[in-house]
Amino acid sequence: MSPTFNMVPDVNTGHTRYQMLDVWRGLVCVVVVLEHSGVVFWTGANEATGWSGWLQRTVVRALTWNIGTPLFFVMSGYCIAASLESLRRKGGTPLSFLAKRGWRILPTYWAALLFFFLVVAWLDRLGMGRFHDNGYGLSLASPETLSQAQWLGNITLTETWRPHLSGGMSNVFTRVAWSLCYQEQFYVVCVAALWLAPARVDRFLAIATAVIVAIRVMAWDTGTLDSIFSGTFFCLWHEFAVGLAVYWRLNRRSTFRQRRALEFGLLFLAVVGYQTEFASTLAAGLFGLALIAMHRWDSLAGSLSWLRPVRALGKRSYSIYLIHLPVASLLSVILCDAGLVGFGSRALIVFPVATAGALIAGWVFHSGVESHFLGTPPFLTERKPAAASGQVIAA
Repeated sequence: MSPTFNMVPDVNTGHTRYQMLDVWRGLVCVVVVLEHSGVVFWTGANEATGWSGWLQRTVVRALTWNIGTPLFFVMSGYCIAASLESLRRKGGTPLSFLAKRGWRILPTYWAALLFFFLVVAWLDRLGMGRFHDNGYGLSLASPETLSQAQWLGNITLTETWRPHLSGGMSNVFTRVAWSLCYQEQFYVVCVAALWLAPARVDRFLAIATAVIVAIRVMAWDTGTLDSIFSGTFFCLWHEFAVGLAVYWRLNRRSTFRQRRALEFGLLFLAVVGYQTEFASTLAAGLFGLALIAMHRWDSLAGSLSWLRPVRALGKRSYSIYLIHLPVASLLSVILCDAGLVGFGSRALIVFPVATAGALIAGWVFHSGVESHFLGTPPFLTERKPAAASGQVIAA
């Protein structure tokens, strides 16, 4: 979940940034919270009968599409493309890009990881392990069940692909940080582009995308995708690349044929996702086309006051994404333990309370933690001599 960057001017419309991305982040992060709060409906869904059983199974199917993260990958690709362009114009270095990404992502993630650890360890110590390992929320592993290698993978956000190097099974402690493991790899590819082709970053990334997708298709066709590339950027780079393509389509001077080619490529990706039943690929392709189609109304949408609450959630989406799961699960278990186990009670009380509690917790976490890591990291702040006294002041 990427932060909002200042966009370079759109040569087609004159816009300086895609204002609706914050709104989309807000909507998508709510979808993710709903999906995880909706785990409360899983218990007994297959055994339930009558109209309530049908309704419960319908709700479960609707809340298990798992399309939230692919849409975040697309938005991340768009914002990173803008960040790369800004960095190139300002003469930034690959190291500074990586440092800014690390400052934006890692400290907040580590705080969330510590929160997970303390909550789960505290429940275990009180003999209340069922509150994090039950049928009403996604189970969270006890800290002592993770090996040293797995903890190292979690701390460094390498856990999805760490087993390829050190063996064993992957175990993402927070359950949600797997997407950050992929984001970290996406950033490394972008750093390679800045380092190897600073004047042709777009071309490098376009060629890299073609190579990565070709390797992925061949690995999938031969049945080796999971065994060789599981947990690596080869699996999901195409979703991130959709965001890159959208940025290039909206912010680069291009011919009519070039614009149509990019749009056709996104449509083709969506068709492939549909035919292969990869819902995330289908969602990414369609979302990319939607971002292109709706961009012409971006200024109007950005001025709508009734979207402000959703935009506010979007600005806090990273914190909400990181912290919502244990809060939603704990509230669900507490309420179900109080006897609210019927489908009606779960739908009208447990589900909305767990969702609201998770969103509030993410909002508070943003204020207390994430807000301190926005902007340029202090160790990269440029300093220059004061004009009068010769003292050094922060720029």
